[in-house]
Amino acid sequence: MKARTFGRLAATVGAIATVAAAQIGVQLVAAAPASALPGLQVVSAISPFNSLASKSITATCPAGKKVVGGGGRVNGGVSGGNAKVGVTELRPFTGASDGFAVTGFESDNGFAGSWSVQAYAICANPVAGYQLVTNSNTPSSSSFQLTGVACPSGKRVIGAGARINNPAGQVSLQANNTDNPLSTQATAAGYEDIDGFAGNWGLTSYAICIPNPVAGFTIASAASANNSDISKIVNVTCPGGTKVHGISFSTGAGNGDPILEALVPSNAVPSGAQVIVREEAGTAENWSVMVQAICAN
Repeated sequence: MKARTFGRLAATVGAIATVAAAQIGVQLVAAAPASALPGLQVVSAISPFNSLASKSITATCPAGKKVVGGGGRVNGGVSGGNAKVGVTELRPFTGASDGFAVTGFESDNGFAGSWSVQAYAICANPVAGYQLVTNSNTPSSSSFQLTGVACPSGKRVIGAGARINNPAGQVSLQANNTDNPLSTQATAAGYEDIDGFAGNWGLTSYAICIPNPVAGFTIASAASANNSDISKIVNVTCPGGTKVHGISFSTGAGNGDPILEALVPSNAVPSGAQVIVREEAGTAENWSVMVQAICAN
């Protein structure tokens, strides 16, 4: 593990996502908007409750539909108010079938109880020019890592994903978001936990891209207070009747102690999203969490 730079995460993520104390909505106006994404729906799948150290589950879109975003959560995995299991993968996939894969991983201290992981795929009818792009960094032993991927010219991020490669129970996902308001790239960030990790690990960032303009496109965001509370829950709602297509989050500071517990759409035809982040061991440092909803008609 290399030496830590405290506050580095807050500074870096702050450059790609504006953290505000209140909900923010930025409306991008463009001429002749494209048709709305039709047939929007959420499907979910849940793993068994057991005490395995890690587990994955996939939510698959109905036949003929494309994944436009998604989320996941850990059910259980809390001890004494602290998170002992966190989400380490939020991965859209496309091909013979489309969907969203989620992985949960126990911390290196383990968890004696049973828990499960749940995946949510936000799906819609196909649109011309749809594309899933990815990028992975070179694994290293750096305590903080950041990677991103950009949509091709003329396209915009409608959904994002992130994956920690080799988390080993010692790396937490700290950001999976898009730049606001342009939404031309997606970013993933991870941070080793407080006691560090001697091994190499890395990140993969995913962006689901569709051509501009997009009818009703808005990025709505909301943030928690910046304090040392053990857990933070933040909700965001899309404005003006628009619907959630992609959801993302980022944390500020915390030195790798905050763990992502849930990043989920609000309902079957999603109008909002929720993020839950909880400390693993406890830190006196102030930290915050932001949730983004990528909204469109």
